[in-house]
Amino acid sequence: MAASIVIGGAAVPVTIVEPWQRARLTFDAAAGQRLDLGVTGSTLPSWRTTFLAPDGSTVMSQIGGNGSTALHTPPLPQTGTYTLLLEPTDPSTGSLTYTLSAEVSSSITPGGAAVPVSMTRAGQRARLTFAGSANQRVSLSATSVTTPGVTVSLLRADGTWLATFFSVAAGQTGFGGPVTLPASETYAILVDPSVPGDLMLTPYDVPPDITGSLTIDASPQTITFVAPGQQALLTLAGMTGQNVTIRGSSSSVGCFNIALTFAGGGISWAPVCGASFTLGPTTLGATATYTLLLDPDKTNIGGLDIQVTSP
Repeated sequence: MAASIVIGGAAVPVTIVEPWQRARLTFDAAAGQRLDLGVTGSTLPSWRTTFLAPDGSTVMSQIGGNGSTALHTPPLPQTGTYTLLLEPTDPSTGSLTYTLSAEVSSSITPGGAAVPVSMTRAGQRARLTFAGSANQRVSLSATSVTTPGVTVSLLRADGTWLATFFSVAAGQTGFGGPVTLPASETYAILVDPSVPGDLMLTPYDVPPDITGSLTIDASPQTITFVAPGQQALLTLAGMTGQNVTIRGSSSSVGCFNIALTFAGGGISWAPVCGASFTLGPTTLGATATYTLLLDPDKTNIGGLDIQVTSP
């Protein structure tokens, strides 16, 4: 069977009516394009799809079976007429539908505006690029998610995986980070949905974590979180058997996690919420320098006053 398919055009059904029959679909593409191929409604239990370049070389090849899946090419090596080769890998017959699309591409800036992302075609992904600096910290949130499921990852300039920010379902809020960038280069946020849908991505440029020290029974210290993903790590000198209470007030942060740790262990609590809270008193298990960790939930930012008292 021979036919054609168009990038961004109509879906093309393909039917294998005889055992070991193959199908070829041709299309024109340009060097550097990244393509997404949606495979839907397959009744072929075992098949291989291969992208062949204009010179006949293999760009990529992937096997599949019944149901739906997606194939994603690297940047195409040549400009010209490509071929999609469908080969059943057993003597079964059946059909499937191909949808060929260009990958959605855009740019995004950590600390900049939110970017809407829309993937409208079967198998389609999105790639948002930004220039990052070595040791820069970035975090990311997703809202207005309409696809049933989507995974959002961070890739390096060479396309290798650096981190997964989150996987999120429709109606939920996703948040991940901060991730520390290893080098000054162009990074990409890859959005891979289970089915077509939309979401809004907000990138954050995360400053260093807040550090400092606390003294038992001293006046409250004001802590201000300015970007989602920023934490506070405050040291505290404590002694074995000492009773301490963690007190928070005037908080605009909302919910966050809090923990008191030292090199040999520590005490942690469930998330605390509200304008004020009291945790303890608790008895310290060692004479050591403790660290009080304050970790705002997801995209929460704001300020609070924190102190440690005895008891």
